[in-house]
Amino acid sequence: MFFFGFEASPEQFAKLADNSASFHQIAVSNRDGELEFHASGTVGSVSERPDREQLFGESFTKVTVQCRTLISLRAEGVVPSLDVLKIDVEGHELEVLEGAKDLLKNETVAVKLEFPFDTSKKGSFVDLHSLLGHAGFRLFGLSYGQDLVGAIEGGDGIYLMSIENILEGPRPRQRVIKAFANAICIRQFDYARILVTRATENGIIEESEARVLRRQSDRLVALTDIFPFSFGRAAAFAGLLSQLLAGRYARAKSTPKSNRLVPSKRLFIPINRFFRAKQRLKAARVLDVHRIKYASASRDDTPR
Repeated sequence: MFFFGFEASPEQFAKLADNSASFHQIAVSNRDGELEFHASGTVGSVSERPDREQLFGESFTKVTVQCRTLISLRAEGVVPSLDVLKIDVEGHELEVLEGAKDLLKNETVAVKLEFPFDTSKKGSFVDLHSLLGHAGFRLFGLSYGQDLVGAIEGGDGIYLMSIENILEGPRPRQRVIKAFANAICIRQFDYARILVTRATENGIIEESEARVLRRQSDRLVALTDIFPFSFGRAAAFAGLLSQLLAGRYARAKSTPKSNRLVPSKRLFIPINRFFRAKQRLKAARVLDVHRIKYASASRDDTPR
C-alpha cells in the first residue's frame, strides 16, 4: 500500500518527514500552472480567509505555488493509481475533483472530503455531491460541524463507488479487491459482503477467493456497533476531558472524527470473542433469573 500526499505551503512541506508516504510540494487543482496560496500556520487555502482573520486575528502570507491536476500527475506516473482520495483543501475540493476527470469513475473506489453547506459558495455540498454522483459514487458517511451560533456550517463525507459501476467498469477484479479492503477499513461490512457476492455471481472472482474475503469481513466487529450510543458518548467525553487536561497541545492536534477512513484498531475486537462474551452474559442473566425464582420460592415456603 502506497500513500501520496500534496502540500502547497513551503513552510508546512518542510516539516513533513514520513517514510510511509511520498509527499510533493505542489497544490492540486483543475489546471496545471501557478496559483496564489494563502498560508497561516497549519491553515492554508487558495482563497482568502477573512473569517479567520476577523475571528482569530490570524495573518495570512500570500505565496505563488505550482499547481497540477490529478490526471496529469497520473499520466506522468507521479501516482500509480487513484484508489482512495482524502481531500482537505479548505474550499478547493471541487477543483481537485474536476482535475481528476474520468479517473474518478475508472479508478477511484472511495473519496473522503470536506465541504460547506452554504450553496452561495462554490464547491458546496450540493456541487460536490452532484459531481461525485455523476461519477458513480454514493454517500456512505456524513458528519457536520456548527459555527459559533450553532448553525450547521460544514461537514465531512465518505463516498464509495457503487457496486454496479465497479463490476461493469474497467479492471473489475482489481477494483473489487481494493473496494473490499477499503470497505472493511471504514466498517462498511454490508457493502463488502454484497460486493463479494455480486463479484462471485458475475464470475469476477472465484468462490474459493470469495470464502477467504468473507472470512476477513466476518472476523471483526466494531465496538461502536455494539454500543452505538453509550460508547459514542464516552468517547466524546474522553476527548473533551483530554483537551481540558492537556490544554493547548491537545487542541493543536486534529480532532478525531467518526468517519475517518482508517479508524483506530482499538475500536475493533474479534467477532468470535464478542459472541463468547455475549453468551457468557446471557448465561449469567439466566442464572440470576433462577436465583431470583429460588429465593422467591424459599420465602413463600417459610412458615409464618
